[in-house]
Amino acid sequence: MEDFAIPTQAAYVALPAWLLLLALTARLLWHWRSSALAHALVWGMWAVAANALIWLVIALRYEVPLSLRYSGLVFAGCACTAVLGARFPGARPWHFVVASFAVLAMLPVFQQPWRSPEWRPDAMWCLLLAIVLAVGWINYLPTRAGWVVSGLAWTALWQLALLAREAPSKTFSWWADWWSVFGLWWAGFFSVLLWRSSKASPALQVGSAAHRDWELVQRLWRELRDGWGVVWAWRVWEMLQNAARHMGLPGEFTWTGLRLSWNSLPESVIAHHKQSGAATDEQASVPAELPRYANWVRLWLSLLAALARRFAPPCYPQVISQLELDEARSARTTPTDSDDGSRNRNSFGDEAAPA
Repeated sequence: MEDFAIPTQAAYVALPAWLLLLALTARLLWHWRSSALAHALVWGMWAVAANALIWLVIALRYEVPLSLRYSGLVFAGCACTAVLGARFPGARPWHFVVASFAVLAMLPVFQQPWRSPEWRPDAMWCLLLAIVLAVGWINYLPTRAGWVVSGLAWTALWQLALLAREAPSKTFSWWADWWSVFGLWWAGFFSVLLWRSSKASPALQVGSAAHRDWELVQRLWRELRDGWGVVWAWRVWEMLQNAARHMGLPGEFTWTGLRLSWNSLPESVIAHHKQSGAATDEQASVPAELPRYANWVRLWLSLLAALARRFAPPCYPQVISQLELDEARSARTTPTDSDDGSRNRNSFGDEAAPA
């Protein structure tokens, strides 16, 4: 009869990786504390902390039943499920859905003696966990966090393989633990790189309104895409494209962000630009000096901000403040009808109308 979970030296190597991921998740939760994603990050914190505790017990060479490893994977599945409901309103009620999944997935732990060395989950429960974890992996695969979730998915794959075997040998358990450690450090390494790249992002330029709004569009979209993954980012992208098409707004929004090319502009704008003697490449980006360029970017920013209201990423308050400030400035500088009339009369040499 096999032991509970064979303690190996892999636990000593895995424990620092878990602590690193725990620290980075806590920092991420603090940075995104005002967003809807914070509710999902709380579940992520629980998942990392629970698995770190399990591997700590293994490192101390205590007998750890496989049911505890299964529970760690259930917590990871809770984090994947929590992301699907991380939007306002409804982020708090979604915790009930996540908790219901946790109770359902934990049934094998209560149906069998969880401390028994013969404890094994049925194939149905392993398949359920595999599907939920695969959805979480695919959701973030096309984002900048794709390398991080790929490492975590690799670790979960080996832990599931260890649980699915009827009687795992010591050799297989040894390989499963060490390949899990490889995935953990892979995720930790790319988590540090991702964090450093986000810290090293250039400061927002305020010299040009068009460039500032362009950077705000790109930053807001990156936070939506990388924070919520494909499931919600694709939905936001579809609504944004439909709204822009309905407004007749030039440009296109791709997975990497906004792109204003010549072939996306109205023919009247292209014809006017050609009359000035400038060359236009259909695939080239539109220069910021083009008239109405700033207005187009501002409209794109307004549309994206309206759709991001339900998610509230970290840069969302800055975007709203900038839009309100620009609107106030525009209201102060826009002349009224009486001002237009008085200016016209002054241009013809008539006396200005009294205030």
